Amino acid sequence: MKYVQNLFKQYGESITLASLILVLGYSGIVKAIHYENHLSVIDTLYFRNVLIDSFYYVLPYLEIIIILALLTENYKKYGAIASLLLMTSFTFYIIILYIFSPDTPCNCGGVLTFLNFYEHLILNFYLLFCSYYLIKKYRVDPTDIDKHLI
Repeated sequence: MKYVQNLFKQYGESITLASLILVLGYSGIVKAIHYENHLSVIDTLYFRNVLIDSFYYVLPYLEIIIILALLTENYKKYGAIASLLLMTSFTFYIIILYIFSPDTPCNCGGVLTFLNFYEHLILNFYLLFCSYYLIKKYRVDPTDIDKHLI
């Protein structure tokens, strides 16, 4: 057990960053390339509204912006916060989609669309953990965010 703890202390940041960058990057790029497929899922949603429509148009680019923030030393902590918020919304989306429209496939893009509900939740919780770990690693102070937003 000590070996795993030492391994995670040494490579934890790299593993969590790589996980977030790979999944968000893959998902964002696939959505941007196959934009029509990405938008066609909107038509199958029962709980569709203007806010969700707007979010779908911005989503691929938002994922790519978060990746760029995670890759930039000065913006890593903000990328971690943004990825935590995004993964939280994705997790709620998957749960709501499963409850209200279980036959509708997810809109993650590429091979991620073949994940079932439980596999999606496991992946999302892992990525939530990665985001939380990075926030703790960079010791994000909530008052620090306000200073940079104003």
